[in-house]
Amino acid sequence: MGAGEPAGRPARPGHRKAWLKSNWEAQIDLSTGKILQIHYRRSDWIESIHDGSIFGDTVKLGLFFPAAIGLVLLWLGGVWMFLYPFLGRRRVRRTKAEAVARAAEPA
Repeated sequence: MGAGEPAGRPARPGHRKAWLKSNWEAQIDLSTGKILQIHYRRSDWIESIHDGSIFGDTVKLGLFFPAAIGLVLLWLGGVWMFLYPFLGRRRVRRTKAEAVARAAEPA
């Protein structure tokens, strides 16, 4: 990626993209100076809906952020519920093996 180029799909070699504050984008061929494509950028608008910034900072930080934390906590709980039976069986096997080993020891 070149300097000043956003993350995402890089431009082809010899092509650059220019953005206007009005959300229009032009793709330019650097060798000829010809404008290859002009179109309206919707990705910024879609991203602002996705992260909640379209509704303002109060909603973004007061609703979307706690919901994201809740989602992470639910995910962790699901991982624990999935792994707990495996860990329990492992512990039972270990205690049975220790009991058998103690019983086999000469007194």
